[in-house]
Amino acid sequence: FLETNPCMLQLDLSCNAMDDNDATKIARALVTNKVLRLLEMEFNPAMTQTGEKALRKTVYDGDETSLNSIAASNHICEIRTRYREALCNGCRDTPKVNRRWKLYDTLNYHHTKFSNVHVLIDNELPNNDETNSAKKLMP
Repeated sequence: FLETNPCMLQLDLSCNAMDDNDATKIARALVTNKVLRLLEMEFNPAMTQTGEKALRKTVYDGDETSLNSIAASNHICEIRTRYREALCNGCRDTPKVNRRWKLYDTLNYHHTKFSNVHVLIDNELPNNDETNSAKKLMP
């Protein structure tokens, strides 16, 4: 149902005994949904961090540490679970602003953990002679 982009802006599935399997199915449907703005899934004790991870992968297009993945992800739907008030795409103005915040958060994470340059060259750029030359120049 969610895959067909119904004219539904909010869906509250809180207190519905949802589990990880349900979260995974909803996550698959959200890949193509470009209308839903808020999905509430709080107070579903059978849903663990595994279910949340499936939902998170959807709105981060699989990998929240990859800039390319984030750029291609769903920037519309905010998801609330028991583990996080807003899983992602927080109450920002537009999908474009959500996308910018996700990219900023990822760059900030890489900056605090290790070099953004290493991450970009190792993970984001194509593996060719130019990037291999750049890798040789890096400490």
